[in-house]
Amino acid sequence: MNKTQLNAHPSVMFVYSPKSQGEVILGGYDGGYPRVIYASAPNLLGGNPEQSDKTRGPHDVLKREVEEEIAREEKGVDWKGRAIQWASLEDIALIRSGILNNVKAYADFFVDTGAIMARTRGERRENVQMSDVYKAIYSSFSSIVSQEVIECVRDNINAGKRFYTEGFIGIHNLRQLESAGEFSTAHATAHILNDYFGTNIPYPEQLKVRKLETGVREKYIDYLTFP
Repeated sequence: MNKTQLNAHPSVMFVYSPKSQGEVILGGYDGGYPRVIYASAPNLLGGNPEQSDKTRGPHDVLKREVEEEIAREEKGVDWKGRAIQWASLEDIALIRSGILNNVKAYADFFVDTGAIMARTRGERRENVQMSDVYKAIYSSFSSIVSQEVIECVRDNINAGKRFYTEGFIGIHNLRQLESAGEFSTAHATAHILNDYFGTNIPYPEQLKVRKLETGVREKYIDYLTFP
């Protein structure tokens, strides 16, 4: 059997509180993201392993990514050059610890995406490729947090205070995502949320995602036998 060549293996996570009906905390790319169909679209929290992570596992990488993303930086302006008003260190610590202390592995998903094409808006209207073609395993995790964490996130968002280092983090209503079109979320976000919550968030037909039955594995070396 030929081995599947993977282009990426991100660790990703969604966050919610049972008391916050239909709401989920997601990250996302800001307007400067080069793949414009996903710019400003909600995406699962997390990121990809680095070269030095070969002896580690998906949970290790998720923990590092969250620690790096939910933090305070010295920079004073965002990607548009606007001044950043940071949340308090206490609020950032509450959000970060509330999420990391409740992480549970959910499932691995195999993602195989073809070229997603779109029409340009210039004088010459032609099809252009709007996303990468890739194969990946998404190791997904959930974090069920207290309502205190949800409200702390909401209060800082409403006050215009930032508690994350890149892109954006927001609270999203699952039912609204269902009615917002096929690019209402980025990458495999819709598939993973649909599988966990039983929702019906749309996605591009070129994006093929299959849930793996083996569960999230402890170390990356455990994936050498994939598929």
